[in-house]
Amino acid sequence: MQASLARIKLFDRWLKFQLYRGWETLRVFVLITQERCYLEHYQQQADDRWLLSEISEVNGHLQLESINLALSLEQIYFKVALDETGLS
Repeated sequence: MQASLARIKLFDRWLKFQLYRGWETLRVFVLITQERCYLEHYQQQADDRWLLSEISEVNGHLQLESINLALSLEQIYFKVALDETGLS
């Protein structure tokens, strides 16, 4: 059952990314998990490839240069109840 749920979540993330990256104006795509301290930051490169950066440490930072914003995962997950296994 756990493996099936994991596959469904993976497929859901992939499907959303496939859909959204078709938008001509989209240059940055961020997926944030709610079960654990983890996010995926996709940024479109000049040659139209997408660069993936993964952040999984509480003191890690998400940098969104296009809007001049930097956030730590600690800030992103502020007031989110994660059990100890959800923290890196």
